[in-house]
Formats: sequence, structure tokens, C-alpha cells
Amino acid sequence: MAVKPYDGKWETVWLPKTASTAIGNGFVAYASGLLVNATSSSASVVGISNRVVTSADADYALTSLIPVLVPMEASARLIGDVGTGSAVQATIGGTLVDLTDNKNIDVSASTTDILFVDRVLSTTKILARINKLGGGSGL
Repeated sequence: MAVKPYDGKWETVWLPKTASTAIGNGFVAYASGLLVNATSSSASVVGISNRVVTSADADYALTSLIPVLVPMEASARLIGDVGTGSAVQATIGGTLVDLTDNKNIDVSASTTDILFVDRVLSTTKILARINKLGGGSGL
């Protein structure tokens, strides 16, 4: 599953992607004003990519617009997979955590503090809010 909106208000915003760069379904961030996959060191995220971009796509080498789900309110939550660490409510509930990559969450790290954990669903899934939103919604 990776990551997807869970509740709250989310809207699709069309934003320019980086040319000749693959983008997967998952968190995206800005690099030089264009979208790239978010990483464990991303300082903020824009939202969740709605499109997979591969080198086989006709617009791969272009800075064309792609759909990104962007939270339109601070209470909008997402459901995401834990890629690193083990999610336990007593340990990470109500805390800030990082990303492992553009599809997974690192619940054992709190350096970039991209997500705020609202609820642990299982040791491998959490409900969270984007803490550091970089563009798109004006939150």
C-alpha cells in the first residue's frame, strides 16, 4: 500500500515534475522548484504523488505537470507503511518521525520530523499528519 490519504480534506494539485527523473506513488518534495521523490533527508514534502513516472513515458524528459494529493487542512491524515522500526503507540504515538524513502516511514528516527504520528494501527502501519509541508496548500 505504501502511503495514501486517510481522512480530512485533500485535493489534487497539478505540479511540475523534474525532467528525466523517475517518480513513484508516494511522498514527493521540491528540488529546485520541481518535484522529485521525497527521501529520508527531505526537509519537507509537498504531498503524495498520484502518478508513476518512468523512463518509458512520453513526457519523461519534460517538466510536465503531474497530479499530487495535497492536504488542504492541518488535520488531514494519511495512512502509511512503516519501513524502518516497529510502531508501538506507547513509544511513537504523538511524536514526530521521518521518512525511510518516498513510500515508507521511519518510526525510529526524528531528525527531519516530516510526520506527526496520531495513531498506531499495527507494528507496520500508522496514521499521521504531514508536519513539514513544503508548498501546495498554504497550511
